[in-house]
Amino acid sequence: MRRIRTLCWTLSCLSCLLACAGPAFAAGGINTAIPQIHATRNVSLCNVTSPGKDDTLQQALTDFRQAALAWHVDIQPLHYQDSAQAADDFRQGVCDLVNLPGAQAGEFNRFSATLEAVGAAPDYEHLQTALRALALEKAAPLLRSGEFEVVSIWPAGAEYLQVSEPTLADPALLANRTLAVATSPEALTALAALTGMVAINGATPPTALQHGVDVSAVTATSDPARSGQLLTLPLRQRTWQLIARHSALPADFGQQARRHAEQTFEHRLQSLQQQELQWPATTWIALDDPQRSAWNGLYQQIRVQLRNDAVYDASALTLLRKVRCALDSSALECGGGSLQVE
Repeated sequence: MRRIRTLCWTLSCLSCLLACAGPAFAAGGINTAIPQIHATRNVSLCNVTSPGKDDTLQQALTDFRQAALAWHVDIQPLHYQDSAQAADDFRQGVCDLVNLPGAQAGEFNRFSATLEAVGAAPDYEHLQTALRALALEKAAPLLRSGEFEVVSIWPAGAEYLQVSEPTLADPALLANRTLAVATSPEALTALAALTGMVAINGATPPTALQHGVDVSAVTATSDPARSGQLLTLPLRQRTWQLIARHSALPADFGQQARRHAEQTFEHRLQSLQQQELQWPATTWIALDDPQRSAWNGLYQQIRVQLRNDAVYDASALTLLRKVRCALDSSALECGGGSLQVE
């Protein structure tokens, strides 16, 4: 309907131009040049970069800026290395858009930040399915909060638990072991409490295991750490999120941008998976069914706790549970009983 209204409006404008031209057109013939109806809007982006570590993100932003030109928006980047400073400048109006890690995007939209909830998306297919749903026009209100709107979400690589020895793949053996909480602090602090681990603040993966830490969280797109092994069940799906002050952009910009991000997901994913292949096969610990079930149970407890603490958004958790059940209806949480708590 919107496209029909837009076409009618365009035809109306052209008819008006022809009608108002009068003698000039009669004398010189009809001018067939189509007038430029849309003027290009110039906006700025607080662009967070980490030299040498985010080539996939920067390529996504380059492609996005090129696509935005077709939507009559010219995006000029202002470069930052400090994401907190970029977020603050964006809030203060220094720029019209900002790209942030998904968890940090929570200060602008808790729903979209919850896509990184622990264990909520067991693999990339789950994340892609959720983003496909959020690219639908009816999902737009979920991605707008006050003056801010999440206009694109890109995969940034899964984060995994790295353990110092294979026996720690069993959650029952984690008591009194040390856990680095430099990433996902709320989730990992909750995990430590549930398993009896000792949370160590300030230890930075992937070198944490080299300093006596038993468990840490690492991204498989980072440089391979040689001091431990990775559990094959992701801790969370990391994202990069592009947030806009929607009053600075055309009304349909957010919808066009989210559709573009969803359509290019596979391309972004290929790049990430190529980086993950740098990890030797011996690095990975395949979980058996009891171990996987135990970890999923822990992750669900964490999600419920952080939902109750207003860290995670309840509606986003429900969406992610529906995605999990759509892809695996045999899971216990999909049976409709007491386990269906999200």
